[in-house]
Amino acid sequence: MIAAFKMATAIGWLAIVANWLFPFGGQMQEILHWSGIFLAAAHAVEMFVFLPKAKRAGGNLGLHAVQLFLFGYAHNMALDQQLAATTAQA
Repeated sequence: MIAAFKMATAIGWLAIVANWLFPFGGQMQEILHWSGIFLAAAHAVEMFVFLPKAKRAGGNLGLHAVQLFLFGYAHNMALDQQLAATTAQA
């Protein structure tokens, strides 16, 4: 399920970046432009909010930060699963 959320987010980012590089024109251009700005701002906030959890999860912190920015809450759910598995093993 998390993979599906990440895939949907990646498709959204792809459409937004494609629109920024090659404007689609019309109302869709405007919608994607402002959606991209909002998504970037929201994911930047999520990245900083969930970064302490990423530190607890271990692994490459830079990669976690990039994934938190790109996928937002979907990567946070993956971190929750990782921490739960680590706690269950301890």
